[in-house]
Amino acid sequence: MPSSRPRNLVAVLLLASLIFGLNGVFGQAYRNGWMATARTILTSNDPAIFVLPGSKTPILTKYIGFQRFDNLHMLASVIFANVVDGTAPQLSLYAVQFAGQLVPVFLVMMIEGLRAGNIKNICY
Repeated sequence: MPSSRPRNLVAVLLLASLIFGLNGVFGQAYRNGWMATARTILTSNDPAIFVLPGSKTPILTKYIGFQRFDNLHMLASVIFANVVDGTAPQLSLYAVQFAGQLVPVFLVMMIEGLRAGNIKNICY
């Protein structure tokens, strides 16, 4: 009977990695005030709130009329505004580098999806 010690060690390491990742994503968002700002943007009726940070350009608040979709895209416009507006060139360069790494991944997925051998394979 094989020992379950390595399996237990792997389970503990995966759980620790999960906790570290959740803290890194959501914990940081709470600590730096992003969640409070997002909540303010979503619940406020004050038109002065609906302005991109550091500018006088208003945020588009209605896309298709479905409230959840509109709220998601309104927050996305706030998140990605400083990536594309040029105020942080290092952030824009990082986005270009990330996009350059993402394109080949999508290309491989498209090629694999078009292969005849993958037609009846549910995993692809």
